[in-house]
Amino acid sequence: MSLLAMFQTVLVLALIMMRLGIPFFDRMMKERQFVIQETGEVLPYFNLMTHDRQIPQDRAAVLRGVGKAVGVDWRDLAAIEKAETNFSSKRELANGFDFHGGFIGGSDNVSKPYTGTQYADRATEIATQMKLVTKEETPDFELLVRRLQPGLSDEVRTKFAGKIGSYAQQFRKGYEPVARPIKDWNDDLKAMRSESLSAALGRHVYAKDGQQIVLDRTPNSDGTTHYQAVNRFDKTIGFFEADSPQEMAYLIKTYGYNAVDKQDERVMGLRQSSLGARRSRASSGATGTC
Repeated sequence: MSLLAMFQTVLVLALIMMRLGIPFFDRMMKERQFVIQETGEVLPYFNLMTHDRQIPQDRAAVLRGVGKAVGVDWRDLAAIEKAETNFSSKRELANGFDFHGGFIGGSDNVSKPYTGTQYADRATEIATQMKLVTKEETPDFELLVRRLQPGLSDEVRTKFAGKIGSYAQQFRKGYEPVARPIKDWNDDLKAMRSESLSAALGRHVYAKDGQQIVLDRTPNSDGTTHYQAVNRFDKTIGFFEADSPQEMAYLIKTYGYNAVDKQDERVMGLRQSSLGARRSRASSGATGTC
C-alpha cells in the first residue's frame, strides 16, 4: 500500500469509526495490516479516536494506589483497561480482539458491573502478573496477555499487545483526568452539541406574561450539569429544572417562554427596574404614613 493510499484509507476509516467506534477498528487491525509498500514496514497499532488520553478520575485513583502497592506503573494498568473495556463500569467488551481476560476477568463476567472491591482486587491481580513480566520498568505486554488469556492466537495476541503498548505510551506522556470520559466519536458529537446548545441557551433571556427567566447551570459531582430556569432578577426563585440542555430547551418551549432580542431585553430590563423602583417608593411612603 502506498502512503497516499494509506492516507485515503485512514480517512475512510475515520469516517466509519464516527459511527462504529473502537471495536470496528480493532477488527480491521486484527484482519488487516498497514504496510508501507516502499519499505515493507508493518505499522504498529494506532487509533483515530478523539479524547483517547482521558482516564476517569475514580479509576485513576484506584489504579494509582494499586500500582504503588505492587510496584508497577499505574498508567500501564490503565492502558490495559482502556484497550479491553474502554473504561466501562459494566465490564463491557470494547475491543475487536475478543480479549476479556484482563479487567473483565473472563467471559462469564462480560457486562456484569463491578461490586464492592472487585475492581481494585482485579487490578491488583493484573498488576501482580504484570510485575513478573516487567524489566527495566517496561512490561512485556505480549507475555502478559498470554498469561491473562492463553487461548488467543499468536497473531491476535501480538496485535492486541501492540494496542495496549500504544495506550501505555500515550498515558506515560500525559493523560487527562475527567469525571466522565468521551469514549468515541458519537460521544464527542453529543458533547459538542450539548455544549453549543447550553451556550446558546445561556446567551438569552426568556419572557412570558411579564416574567423573565435565565438559565442557571450547576456542575454535579459526577461531571454532569444540572440546569434550572430562574427569575432573571431574583435568582433564588426557580421555575423548572432539567438534566440536559435538550430537556431545558424543550421545557422552555413547552411552558411558552420566548427568547427576547437585545432591544426588547433592554426595554424589559428598564421596565422591570422602574417597576421595582415604584414599588420601593410606594413601600417607603406607606411606612412613612404609619
